[in-house]
Order: sequence, then C-alpha cells, then structure tokens
Amino acid sequence: MLIISFFILWCYIPVGGSLDLYLISPWVDALGKFPLRDNWYLATLNHRYVKNIIIIVYSYYFFAWLASFKLPKLKPLRHDYASFFFISMLCTILIGIIKAHSAHACPWDIKWFR
Repeated sequence: MLIISFFILWCYIPVGGSLDLYLISPWVDALGKFPLRDNWYLATLNHRYVKNIIIIVYSYYFFAWLASFKLPKLKPLRHDYASFFFISMLCTILIGIIKAHSAHACPWDIKWFR
C-alpha cells in the first residue's frame, strides 16, 4: 500500500504543483517567504526537546519489548511493544530517507512561484 501510494503521489501530485502550492500557502507570506523560519518554538522546542522525548518513548517500548522475554508480567504485551517499536522505526527510517533525497529539507528552501 505504501508503494502504491508513493507512485500515485509521484505521478499525479507533483512537487510544486497546484495541490502542493495550495497546501503550503497558509505558511508562506505574499512575498513567498516562510515567516516561521527563525521561530523559537519550531527550532528549539520541536527539533530539540520534542525529538528527545520521542526518542525516550521509543527506547521505553524497545526495552519493554526486550524485558517481556524475561518478565512473565510483560509477556502478554510483547506483541504490542514490538509492533509499536518496529512500526515507529519504519516510519522514522522512511522519513529519514525522504529527507535525505529531498531537494529541500525545510520550507524556507522551497522556491515559491505564483
């Protein structure tokens, strides 16, 4: 399903197309600038603190999954812990791959054309 979605987006919704420009328009001003570029909330809070909290949550699920092999109390939740951890890792890896192969990493690097 992920591969099919990729090809649908790639073929029918191009980067810089009308839908792409419509979706980014609330975050870009009339001059095509991204006004939140130096925003403390985005730069410090999200990219530093929230990211570290997410890493802690992922680590908890990983170690809980490992502990479920030894602790009988956690054994019924083993599948849940493993599912959450591996799906979240798959999403993180996919986002990393997309960002690594993207021509622009942040919205302020996008060339805005009207």
